[in-house]
Amino acid sequence: MDTTLWLALSWIVGDYCKESMLSLQRFFGSRRLPLISTGSLKLDLALGIGGLPQGWIVESYGQEASGKTTLALHIIKEAQKLGGYCAYLDVENPLDPSLAESIGVADLVPQLEIDVVIGEIESNISEGLRTAEEVTCGGNALRFYAAIWMRISRTGLLKTEDKVTGLGICVIVVKNTLEPPMKKAELGIQFGRGICCEPGVLHLACEHGLILKEGTNFFIEGEVLENVQEAERYLVENDEVLDKTVKSLRSHLFKRRE
Repeated sequence: MDTTLWLALSWIVGDYCKESMLSLQRFFGSRRLPLISTGSLKLDLALGIGGLPQGWIVESYGQEASGKTTLALHIIKEAQKLGGYCAYLDVENPLDPSLAESIGVADLVPQLEIDVVIGEIESNISEGLRTAEEVTCGGNALRFYAAIWMRISRTGLLKTEDKVTGLGICVIVVKNTLEPPMKKAELGIQFGRGICCEPGVLHLACEHGLILKEGTNFFIEGEVLENVQEAERYLVENDEVLDKTVKSLRSHLFKRRE
């Protein structure tokens, strides 16, 4: 097949010019896109490529208090790890600096007022009110320009004993121009901390042999943890071990991309 294609391209060059090859070089080149992790390995897996592509439009939508801001801040944190500069514009509610700080996001900008004019198509708003469905901020246009479209919804509350400690959410990749869509990731958000990535990391690390599990015991870096809760707590309290495990998992899961 490659020989046939290159023969066809040679004919194109002979009949036209070498410049005709320029637009075809991307077809033969590796499609390795610069990526930004979402901060959750489970969601990175659902996206299929290991994260969000830099320079592409990505939209997330969902009901109020479904975790959109938290996810956005985690993505900003990952972008800052790569040396990126980020701006956060919130035209609905003022961003709580304590939330950004607890997630680990560096200072974005000083307090600043920005006048923003938002035009929504009246028919979309009225239709949304009649049907009680979610209306995205981009009206009819943004969903077509976006390379990735994610719907976020609440699935329930997270509890420790009788105390509510967080929120369960489901992220569905409704549109994905880079991989097959409609994959989903079930995530947990802990109040005051953000996305709980440790359960997903622990599960995947055991599945791929990076962490040994025997019965209910977990063996991590020479430590013996007697149950899932202790293993997850160990990862929470040991950032270096967590980062090392995530790096190894990403290298294994997305080795064709990174």
